[in-house]
Amino acid sequence: MGILTDDMLRLCHEIGAWRRGRKLLLKDLGRETKAMKSATAKMQGTMRRAHAQTAKETRQERQGFVAALNTQVALMQGGFRQAHARMARESKGERLSFLFDLKSRVAKMQAGFRQVHTQMAKTGRSARRRFVANLEQVVGGLRREFAADLAGAHRAFFGLSPAELKARAEAERRREAAALVERQRLEAERRAREEKKPAQSGKGKTA
Repeated sequence: MGILTDDMLRLCHEIGAWRRGRKLLLKDLGRETKAMKSATAKMQGTMRRAHAQTAKETRQERQGFVAALNTQVALMQGGFRQAHARMARESKGERLSFLFDLKSRVAKMQAGFRQVHTQMAKTGRSARRRFVANLEQVVGGLRREFAADLAGAHRAFFGLSPAELKARAEAERRREAAALVERQRLEAERRAREEKKPAQSGKGKTA
């Protein structure tokens, strides 16, 4: 076979190999995308289950705390009624002291309840934010990697885009213009040196 035939045959083989490589690349990208979607769905499901479990646990804890608080308040109210009947026969100062002590206890319990509730909400919110931030970082990295692979495959199969060819031509034109300017500068310096030489030689002859 002739050289042209060999080149055409080699070109056909290369094109076929490129097409097969592109099919394999697209197949791998589809499989990786499917796996990424599955992993993301699993992470979302885990997050929803964890959120539901946390909500259930915190709700149970709050309900238990409120029930205990109601029991304690009911006991205190019963004691208050009993003490009120007894204090009706005692001095006004003792009644005021008991009432102040009762208000202080209730205020402390309410403050403790609010503090515990705020801490639980803050802890759950911080954990959810860290999980979401980590998830966004992982997904963003996978998306950037996938976009870079896809751009590389597109460039390998179709070659440079018109914009890239134009940018390359523009860079080449700028290099040529810079080389021309440099040559002109060197030529001007050479001419200046040549003009100085006759003047110096003339001065030597006069002397």
